[in-house]
Amino acid sequence: MKIRELLEKYICYLESSSNKSKETISAYKYDVSAFITFLKDGQLCKKTIVYYFQSLIKNGYATSSIKRKRISISLFLNYLKIKKKIKTNYLKDIFLNLKNEKRIPRTIPIPIIKKVINHLYNQTTNCSTPYGRFKSNRDLSLFDLLITTGIRIGEASAIKIIDIDFVNRTILIHGKGKKERIIYIPNNGCWTNLQNYQKIRNRIKCPCNYLFLNKYKEKMGTHSIDLLFRQLIKELRIPSIFTPHCLRHTFATNLLSSGGDLRTVQELMGHSSISTTEIYTHVDFKRKKFVLDNFNYRNKI
Repeated sequence: MKIRELLEKYICYLESSSNKSKETISAYKYDVSAFITFLKDGQLCKKTIVYYFQSLIKNGYATSSIKRKRISISLFLNYLKIKKKIKTNYLKDIFLNLKNEKRIPRTIPIPIIKKVINHLYNQTTNCSTPYGRFKSNRDLSLFDLLITTGIRIGEASAIKIIDIDFVNRTILIHGKGKKERIIYIPNNGCWTNLQNYQKIRNRIKCPCNYLFLNKYKEKMGTHSIDLLFRQLIKELRIPSIFTPHCLRHTFATNLLSSGGDLRTVQELMGHSSISTTEIYTHVDFKRKKFVLDNFNYRNKI
């Protein structure tokens, strides 16, 4: 059996028997597929695996990306070993000399977020067609929900109508590893935008239960959300370095700088480890400035 056929069987196995999210399984498939493309007709052995990772390092891949690819490929090799297609997981004995990189999360300045919100508000008032009203209200509600709650775009994509509690203003979020959490919508503007979109969405007769729909009346995927964000960046001439995930970084950083405690922010973000949340303390410049202005002993000399 060819290795790509084994990959498809592996993906089916993950989908049917693991608790991993669709996004995680998709990432595994992408990583292993890229590795198989590198192999071409080459033999699957320790030597070719070393060559593959050396090429990633040489081509400047980030350490985090290489580590993720290693995990993806290693899990696939474990599967092949269990199925007795290979004798051993060759990656176990391979040492990769990777530099530890500490990247500071990139946040989006508040004026830029205001600019996007105002632009989306204007679109809801200037549209003249039924689809235009649907799309503009959907985009406004989606973007506002991302900046107000800090949820991942994959989590926004996965929201179903049944997940929304319109009495208590809460939404059940399906996070990574099938972990669930409840988020509260504190901002009146965000809640109003969500309700307005919901009313327009209710007029569309479709069997899809997901909150955010695409033009085909189907679930709006993460790729579509990312594309929407890129279009906004282009239209408003915003620096292309910003991504939808930067909204999540901005949410967490501003909560901490405004006095939010680390444990609560961890729960709101859906982080399994508080060490993941701690990265946002490195960009909390306002808090650092306050401490240095008020407590640096040099100011007393």
